[in-house]
Amino acid sequence: MRWLQGVLRSLGLYAGEVHGEFDEATERAFLALIGMENLEERYQGGPEVDEATLSYLKRRYPWS
Repeated sequence: MRWLQGVLRSLGLYAGEVHGEFDEATERAFLALIGMENLEERYQGGPEVDEATLSYLKRRYPWS
């Protein structure tokens, strides 16, 4: 989750703290990201993301 928040922050989609919790602000930012990547049909809501989507995002947006 820290990876996701870090990526969202670096893209300017998330202004919150990188704390590793999937909160409402993280989900809103994540929805913006998957919308940009045209992956919204793969997301069912909540902290669960399918492996194919997660793998794609990790390759596209590496963050350390």
